Amino acid sequence: MNTQSDAAHPLDLARGTKGKGWLEVGQSPGGRPLGIPWMAIRGNEDGPTLTVNCAIHGDEYEGGEAIRQLWRELDPATLAGAWIGVPVVNIAAYDAAQRNSPLDNVNMNRIFPGDSTASISGMVAQRFFHDIVRHSNAVIDFHAGGSPLSIVPIVAFSGGDSPQSAKSRELAVQAGVDLLWEMPTIWGGSIVLVATEAGIPTITPEIGNDGRIGDEYIQISRQIITNVMAFLGMQEGRPMLPPRQRVVRGSYVYSRKGGLFRSTVPLGAEVEEGQVVATIRNVFGDVVEEIAAPRPGVICSYRTIPPILPGDQTTFVGQVIDVIEHEPSGGRSAM
Repeated sequence: MNTQSDAAHPLDLARGTKGKGWLEVGQSPGGRPLGIPWMAIRGNEDGPTLTVNCAIHGDEYEGGEAIRQLWRELDPATLAGAWIGVPVVNIAAYDAAQRNSPLDNVNMNRIFPGDSTASISGMVAQRFFHDIVRHSNAVIDFHAGGSPLSIVPIVAFSGGDSPQSAKSRELAVQAGVDLLWEMPTIWGGSIVLVATEAGIPTITPEIGNDGRIGDEYIQISRQIITNVMAFLGMQEGRPMLPPRQRVVRGSYVYSRKGGLFRSTVPLGAEVEEGQVVATIRNVFGDVVEEIAAPRPGVICSYRTIPPILPGDQTTFVGQVIDVIEHEPSGGRSAM
């Protein structure tokens, strides 16, 4: 039988128990508490601490639903170590169903490890990073396309030649998704880069599209979590890996013109350098910009909201830089 705990902090759970609660950060103008919800499990046996979080951006949901489901299903008696789930990091943005908090319009995934003297987003980031992330042996930071983007299931990790980056890459491989993304360092302050630099293997699965909750993406998210748990030795079994994984490098192409955006190729399609992958038309239907692939590769993501401003994200073409082959694992991969 699973024992419920009344611990005030996820790190304070007794062996063989589950608990949930809030880490308070501050208050809204009306006095409503602002905090970070957590759902944690402490196994009967010693082992690593895995943190799984979602909704640093408030319109990204699938990973959070996987966290809620698995917290109810996992049995502390069969778990080694500690499992900390944070289904919503950015509660103000989540309440508003938008990417950034309406309280300060700050992109939380550019300000880690946070600042307790800065905006409310900086305070939340600081509490989450210092109270939870830095006590972890590994982190799965779920994201999704949110409201403006469609994205093929892909797992990002911090690139580079450091031992920390190598560990994050291996964690990404073991997540079991077909596409892996060596994330550029231009997005400083993102949790995947900051935590990796701090010596904590961290991955960012991008799972889900269009600001909706899709059952197939919840299942992929669940499999990523259970794969990583098996890899870390937290549960019996081994990760379910696909026969082949491709590692891509690249980032988004940004628009130069405003108008109506339309993609001309599907997600996951392979394209050549210079191939037109999207167009922008004015209100009269005239093409004012063609978006060309800056490199050969795979269409990993594109914009789904048609109206577009200059400087908006359009399409992400990932160039394949490595292919990883696996022996059959005897099970289904995450994707």
